Amino acid sequence: ALLLVTAGSGPAVAEMPSNAPAPSPQTVAATSPGITVELNRLETVDKGCRLSFVFTNAMPVAVDGLAIEAVLFDTDGRVDQFLLLKARPLPQGKTRVQQFDVTQASCVGIGRVLLNAVTACAGEGLDASACLDALRPTSRADIPFTTALSPTGD
Repeated sequence: ALLLVTAGSGPAVAEMPSNAPAPSPQTVAATSPGITVELNRLETVDKGCRLSFVFTNAMPVAVDGLAIEAVLFDTDGRVDQFLLLKARPLPQGKTRVQQFDVTQASCVGIGRVLLNAVTACAGEGLDASACLDALRPTSRADIPFTTALSPTGD
């Protein structure tokens, strides 16, 4: 079962010249430092666990929409839940913090978070594959946040 987890959305302004040609997804991914997605904190809340993420867009274009499939593993390394995290728009060169509440999850029971896939990515010259290549997961929390493409990912 896939659990959809969304955060509130807010306005974002990103301007690109209207006469500029759209870069290809391969060009954007190859020429950009990427999008850092930091698992910053896990916090126990009334209905479960709140995950705080810090998104930093160091790509040459704005990310108008991003949906990430993440997997929570328990402390024994077993798959616990699949999540779909829908991020708000992220202007080029900006940092944004978003919190996602995961019901029916205990923060102390989460042993690792895996960035499994990018299911959607919107922006000039972007697609899901380019965004997956550009994502750089990190963690300041007490648990690892890895990607399926990293040597430590599954």
